[in-house]
Amino acid sequence: MATTTRRIHTTDTRTVIAATLKQPDEAGDLQPVDLTGKTVRFKMLNRGDDSVTIALTATGVTISDAAAGEVEYDFAAAGVLAAGKYRGFFVVDDAGETDHFPPEVNGLEINIDSDTESAEEAFDKLVFL
Repeated sequence: MATTTRRIHTTDTRTVIAATLKQPDEAGDLQPVDLTGKTVRFKMLNRGDDSVTIALTATGVTISDAAAGEVEYDFAAAGVLAAGKYRGFFVVDDAGETDHFPPEVNGLEINIDSDTESAEEAFDKLVFL
């Protein structure tokens, strides 16, 4: 799972964050993690100070295709109240052992934008090609 930035707005709870959890095989090629019989949880930290925004939870996490390593997290309203930059992780539990996905320290980058941002702030986020 490559590190990807997801953008949502404060109070957005309709769209889930979907991911395919992968890890390298013996040849170094990324393969989906078989989640059959495993528990998957989610957590989200503030990128500025590492404070916990969403404590490790299985609530809202769905394994959509266990063999293909596909998971989703459905935000609860409390998790998207504050605009800011966050990093999320799916945590796989298997027989008392855990792995974080993505394994990169920055995790899954999640930007929660305020609906009340200024026109200048909105302009700064535009990408010009």
